[in-house]
Order: sequence, then structure tokens, then C-alpha cells
Amino acid sequence: MAKNKNIKRQDYGLFRVATAIPTVKVADVEYNLKQHIQLLREAHSEGVQLLVFPELSLTGYTCADLFHHRPLLDATVQAIMHLAEAARSIDMAVIVGAPLTYCNRLYNCAVLLGDGQVIGIVPKIYLPNYNEFYESRWFAPGTEVKPGSRISLGELGGTSYNNISFGPNYLFDFFSDLHGVDPTVAAKRKAELFGKFGIDRFAEVKVGNLSTGMKQKVSLVVSVVHDPDVIIFDEPTNGLDVLTAKVVTDFLLELRERGKTVILSTHIFSLVEKLCDRVGIVIGGRMVACDTLPAVCGSLSLEDRFFELYKSTVGEEV
Repeated sequence: MAKNKNIKRQDYGLFRVATAIPTVKVADVEYNLKQHIQLLREAHSEGVQLLVFPELSLTGYTCADLFHHRPLLDATVQAIMHLAEAARSIDMAVIVGAPLTYCNRLYNCAVLLGDGQVIGIVPKIYLPNYNEFYESRWFAPGTEVKPGSRISLGELGGTSYNNISFGPNYLFDFFSDLHGVDPTVAAKRKAELFGKFGIDRFAEVKVGNLSTGMKQKVSLVVSVVHDPDVIIFDEPTNGLDVLTAKVVTDFLLELRERGKTVILSTHIFSLVEKLCDRVGIVIGGRMVACDTLPAVCGSLSLEDRFFELYKSTVGEEV
């Protein structure tokens, strides 16, 4: 089939993500920058729209006490600005790892670049300090950074890299910007949704360090940042404790009552019976039933009806 070049992944809400592992020389920022730019260009040629580099990729992870060497840190700031410039006019967001100083403290940071700009910086929250890891020796935890903090890096080629968002409480704001949500509306929705799900108390905790339940709630909140009319959830209560599962279920019911179209993929029959107006049953990759819940189930529970259909479709009982 011939490819239609006028069709873009963005038209379907999709974009291509890639990781890039550069060849790194410890503390040789100039060399490492060249490797990053080469991989950035290769990724662009492959249609990548979000490129993620490893932690501390611009310096190398094992710089040890060299992390406090001023020439190394100055070179890193220059490298970030050069890499941002290399990404200018490229339809790609880039995340790179780098050590950065803020208020006389050093942080292990993820730096988000796009369209020639440094869009935001997120300092690492949890610092391992055991066995061969000694990050607390060199870095301060991101919890020390107050929400709403800004950082300035400098200027390069007439472009200012100043007043950059600096803090872990960035995920919601990033997706708000991505969907073009008005900042005033976004701030109101953040306060409402963070309060509803109890996320406000964990707003400065790195997502990777959240509990399974809290990650699930953050995912739900981020998915509705732009108040979409159609939302697709895959196993929204999977692995959650009963209290968290109820919070999530109540939220899905609220979305339905507000007239949203919620498409749910799950193996939990009771969740379908509680939330859904219509149901489709897929067995062996084929839709064997699709109708309103009463029409599909008849006098049976959804679970009993599923196993009845499974027997008639596969030819064996479970």
C-alpha cells in the first residue's frame, strides 16, 4: 500500500518516541555534545518527535567530584544552549540529562528542549546513596526546589535562555501547554484535579517514585488536562488498592455523567457493569459480541455471559 504523505501521526493523537544512547567521554562535554547532535539529526531523519537521552548524558554519570568543577558546569550550560539551537526548527522535543546549579546547590536534572528553547528543567528527587551510588555527595534533592521556581542559563547567538521553569511540578503544565490550554484555565483545572485525587501533597515528588495508585491517578489527571470529549482508558484500576480504585471509578462515573465518551479496556467484569452502557467482548482477537449491556448479557451476569461465549467460540470450558 502506498503511503499517503499528507497523513501525519499527529492527526491520530500519536507521535514517535525514541531513546538515544550516545558514546560518552567522562567530563568531556564538547565531545559528548557532538554525539548528542549527531543522534538528534539521525532521530529527526527517522521521524522521531520525542527523543530522550540518559541521565547526566552531557557529562557522563561517573564524574564524581568533578561535578563541582566550575569549568565542567559552565561547559554543560553552554552545551545545553547549543543543543537547543541544534533542535531549532525541528519538529522534535528533546530531553537531556545534565548537572545544573541553582541557588548555590547542584542538581541532577532532566532538561526539556524544543524549537530552539529550553522549555523546562526537572531536578531529580530521589538520590540513591548506597553501594556504588553516591549521588547525595554531589547533588541536592529536587524537593529543595520550591514550586514555581525559575532558572536562568544565559544567552547564545542572540537567544535568551532565561526565566526557565525549574521544578518537578511540571508534568501537568507541560501537557497543558502541549494541548494549548489557556494558562488561567490550566491553573484552575490543576488545583481542582490535584485536590480531588490528593495529588497536591505529592506534586513535588518524581513520578517514578510515586506509589502505583498515585501514578495511576496522575495518569488520569494528565489525560484530561485539556478536558477532551473522548477518553480511552486501559485497565484504569489495575493493581490499585480498594480505596484508590473507588476514587478512580467515581471519577470515570463523573466523566460519563458529564456527557464524555469513555472507552474502557478491562478484564474486570464488575467495573464494566458499573460504568458502561455498551460492551464489546473480544475472544481470540475477534469481536464476538457488541451491544448494550442488557442485550449482551440477557439474564446472565457479564462474567457468566463471557464464559458462555468463550465456550461457544473456542469450543472448550474454562
